[in-house]
Amino acid sequence: LNMQGMILTVGAFLGPVAVVTFSTLRTLTRTAFQPVTTISHAAEPEIAMAYGTANYDLVRKLYEHSLRASLWLALLAGIELGLFGDKILQLWTHGRVVMVPDLFMWLLASSVSTVVWYGSLIVLRATNHHLRAASLFALASGIAVIVASILLFQNGDLADVGMSLIICDAVMVLYAVSKACVVISTKPRKVIACIINPKPLLV
Repeated sequence: LNMQGMILTVGAFLGPVAVVTFSTLRTLTRTAFQPVTTISHAAEPEIAMAYGTANYDLVRKLYEHSLRASLWLALLAGIELGLFGDKILQLWTHGRVVMVPDLFMWLLASSVSTVVWYGSLIVLRATNHHLRAASLFALASGIAVIVASILLFQNGDLADVGMSLIICDAVMVLYAVSKACVVISTKPRKVIACIINPKPLLV
């Protein structure tokens, strides 16, 4: 629903050229998300082991440090893409894919937002609390596809697809962060205050 559903929706309403544009820009913006997968895959088994031995303080520290690192790497990648995305796109596609600035910015925002909820999802997966998150993600993705279909039918603006993806990301951020905080017995505001502070990364 989230990946192919949007592509099928764009193709149905705007045609194959729009599909190429959307898919290419989405692939480019998701490079900002790649750091979180590397960090998360490394942290997840450590979190599972710490949780299994009831070392909840270590679980919290692993979660906060991995999420902080992922977020700041994604932000740096996002800034770089925001500044040089057009040139990268021209070089990558030999100028055959046209930049759509509004769509690109929505997709970039979606990619960075994904870092936050995916980085929280590793806590739920590592502690076997991920079933509801998976169900919610499917539901939110379906709603995003419906919203995108309505907006494309009314406006025919490709940027609306990127905007609709934010709906899914917002739902997942709210759920994953809050649920992860329940698992590690802390408050969302404490986690947010911790991860937006880059100082530990510079020490």
